[in-house]
Amino acid sequence: MNNPNFLPPQPPLPWWGPVLAPVLISLLLILWGTGASQFERAPHKALSNRRVWVLTFTDVVLALYVFRADAIAVVPQGLEAIRLVLPERFNWPLFCVALVLMSAPVMQIGWRLLTPQPAKAEIAEGTETLSCRCNLKN
Repeated sequence: MNNPNFLPPQPPLPWWGPVLAPVLISLLLILWGTGASQFERAPHKALSNRRVWVLTFTDVVLALYVFRADAIAVVPQGLEAIRLVLPERFNWPLFCVALVLMSAPVMQIGWRLLTPQPAKAEIAEGTETLSCRCNLKN
């Protein structure tokens, strides 16, 4: 078969990264959304929210780099090379670091849920009498 348009079979692409990695990120977002919306707790000083969010956004950029590393590598070759790039490997160690660090808000919510909160003082009914007085000075 000497067909010039015939391409030999290609080995399967590494699809675990492009499929499993977004699923893991989705699960992390589901956990965070559930924790943030279902469990209301008093503010806690365990972690600074600013530090948690800076860490999270930094790791989102790191995870996006892992997904786009093959395309970034061929940028000097031009737009056509970027369009034709096929992933060769997925950097699981770097992605796992990014995923663990992206879980900082989930860990913060978990920490808040697990640490005991001081009991709120209850207002005893009927212990005070309220009255309205007219202020003649106004």
